[in-house]
This record gives sequence, C-alpha cells and structure tokens, in this order.
Amino acid sequence: MHCKKIYNSFIFKIIFNLLNFIRKMKLLIISYYFPPIGGTSVQRTVRFIKKLSKLGYSIHVFSAKKGKWLIQDDTLKNELPKSIKIHRKKHLDIPGYFNSYNFSSSIREKRIKLFNNSCSLKYKFLRKYNGFLKNHILKPDDKIFWARSFIKYGVKVIKRNNIDIIYATGPPFSNFMLGLWLKNKTKKPFIIDFRDGWTEYTMKGRINKYDFKLERDIVINANMVIFNTNWLKNKYKSKYLRILDNKSYLIRNSFDDKILSIKPINRRDKKFIISYTGVFSESMNFNKKERTPYFLFNALNNLIEKNKISENEIQFQYIGPINNSLSYLVKKYNLYNIVDIIGPKSHNETLQYQKAADCLFLMIYDRENSDGHIPGKLYEYLATRKPILATIPNSNECKKIIEESRSGIVIPVDNIKLIEQGILDIMKKRFIVDKNYDISKYSAYYQTTSLINIFDNVFYKH
Repeated sequence: MHCKKIYNSFIFKIIFNLLNFIRKMKLLIISYYFPPIGGTSVQRTVRFIKKLSKLGYSIHVFSAKKGKWLIQDDTLKNELPKSIKIHRKKHLDIPGYFNSYNFSSSIREKRIKLFNNSCSLKYKFLRKYNGFLKNHILKPDDKIFWARSFIKYGVKVIKRNNIDIIYATGPPFSNFMLGLWLKNKTKKPFIIDFRDGWTEYTMKGRINKYDFKLERDIVINANMVIFNTNWLKNKYKSKYLRILDNKSYLIRNSFDDKILSIKPINRRDKKFIISYTGVFSESMNFNKKERTPYFLFNALNNLIEKNKISENEIQFQYIGPINNSLSYLVKKYNLYNIVDIIGPKSHNETLQYQKAADCLFLMIYDRENSDGHIPGKLYEYLATRKPILATIPNSNECKKIIEESRSGIVIPVDNIKLIEQGILDIMKKRFIVDKNYDISKYSAYYQTTSLINIFDNVFYKH
C-alpha cells in the first residue's frame, strides 16, 4: 500500500511538471533590489529567474526604480530573460541618500568631501537623523513606502495575470510585508526567502517589539519559509518551534554557471595575486569585529620586513569601493607597491579578476550572530578552483564548507602569525586545492531545482 502511494505520488509529479511546462506556472517575485541595480543583493534572485525562465515559468517582478545611491550593473540587466515582466515604482527614500556605498560619482564625491571635512557637524547630524529614521520610525525598514505604493497595483497584476505563487526575498523586509498584504487580498500562496536574518542579524538598538511582531506574523502566514544557511534555519526553527516544523527549507546561495566558461582578465605581470572582491567596512576601529584588511595588511607587512617575501613578488588586489579605512591602512603599512585598488566593477568583470588571481581572500568579522554569515562570493570562489585564504570565526558555517571541499586554509580572524603562514603555504604551493571535489551542489542549477520542488509542493497543496 505504501509503495503504491509513493508510485502514485511520483506519477502525479511527472504529470504536474509536464502540465506546468505546457501551461507555464505564473510567479510574482518581489525584490526591491533588481538589475540594473547591482551588488550581492540581486545575485540570488537573478540566478533563480534565469533558470526558471528557461524551464517555462512566466515571471513578473516587482522592483524599485534605480536610485542614485545604488550600485548599477548593466551587465546583469542584459542577462535577464526578455520574457519576464518587470514592474517598477518610484518612492520616497530619503535615508537611501546616505547609503555608505554610493557609486554614483557626483553624489558620492559630494558626500566624501563632506565626510572628509573633519566629519563636519552637518554630516554627523544628517547621519544621525538617517539612523533615527531607519531604526525607530520606518518599520521594518526604509523601503516601506515603496512596498505600500505597490499594494493596489499588485492586486491588479495578480488578478489580471492569474498569478499562481507570490515569492518575496529579503532583506529589505518590506518585500515580505508587501507579499503578506497581497496574499491577504488575493488568497494566493506566499513564499518568503531569508537571504539574511531579520531580528537575528539586526544590531541591538535597531529592533524593538514591533519588529518581532511583524516577523512572527509573516512567518506564521507564509506557506513556505526558505533560508540560505543551516545556522539561520536552525535559529528560526528554535525561535518559532512548531510553526516552522513542516515549512522551512534550506536553499544555499550559488555560483552562476557562466563562471565556468568566463575567461580571466589579462594579467600585467607575474606577481602572486591575492584578490578580494566585495566591500570593506569604513570603520576605523581595527579589531576582529569589523570587516577591514587590518590583520591581513599587518601580516603582509611582517612578511616583507622579515624578508620572507619581496614587494616585487606579491600583490593584494581589491575589487570594490574605496573608503577611508582602506586608504589609511595602505598608508600606515606603506603598502603602496603591493595593494592594487581596482575599484568597483561589473559582476562579469569581477569574475574575470577572480579567475586571474592566484589566491582569493575571504574575511568574516567575529561578532555575535556572525556564525551563519556565508558571503555569496564563497560559492564563486569555490567554482574558480583557486585556493582560498579565509580569516573567519572558528564556529562560522563557511569553515565547514571550505574544509570539506579542501578548497582553502581557514584561520581565526585576528591570528596574524597564522595568516602569515597561510600566505606562505599557498604561495609555495604547500597547499593545493582538491579539484576532484564535486562542487555541483553549489551551482545555480542545483539550487534552483530545490526551489522548483518547493513551488510544486506549495502549488498542488494550495
């Protein structure tokens, strides 16, 4: 009898998937961050959409019109399937002006000039005002006006296009609020995807009882809840106990298959290149709680002073936005001949730099709740098959992935002597990446297949 049930279920899924390909399941994806906006916030969603579209899904996206303070990456926009329908709305977003990593040159220059003026009183006041708005007034975050502007329009889109499933990714968690409002008005199934924790990751002083209430309401009413790390999934399961028993799933971030065929950028010399792609903190507090290159630069400086390496044989390549802490540390350790600041690049160019490097640097700050933080670039690093030098907390989930895949050396964030040894081990080829390890489970194709299974499950249960 049990075998018969399994067989019938299997046959049903085959028929269901075949009918879905013919009929085209219709999805509404709520993602404030979306191309031409660039950066890590959009990668996961874009990879899902590219694979889903190829499999016949009809996709509508609710997103924001690009603000001047956001990263722009037109290469990502060009990769989007032409079949998807993108709906955008303008909104009031005053706090966004003060975002720390604004790549719009004119506005960024004005803000840096203001900041460099000995941190003028005007700048301090505006930053404090911005922080107060984001932490105490605008809940769950400063994108709430955008979410509200989509409610009536969203109901029309869902009804007119006969949307089957609402999928929202966060942060920002206003995406979740919009999804819940639309579910309540249309009775469509609603799936949420935590790319980061809400009340788990938010710093103390920035959350209150209202945040917990909003999060609980959304988790209770969501048909399925997705997490991108085991740590985050377990944290929420322990918090919400029975609520998440049968509706929580792990879908990790992934690498885009294009990285396997993309060509490395042409190198100018034969130096040993350690490359870092991403963002360093602007903080001038150089300790393990901040994401700065302080400990790495300290180690590089020591190796040069001890004559264990020469300035002419090593280079640290930084692909990301310039900030005050980075410039200060280059000057402090006199690393002008070693540190090559490339600046922010498109995602495709970033992948080219990764593939051209000899070693890839990964750093995670050692703070409360940082154990479950897995940067999306880790999966891209794995796909390059280049050795990873990782300075991360011992309890972080990345450590298990790197050590299991034998893809790099893991060192405590602030252990300068071990960082020195790690650099030498990789330079002298005393550490070799295991290129036979199967990394396909971290591919976008594999992770999107898991998402499709969730869509199928929700759809035929609804």
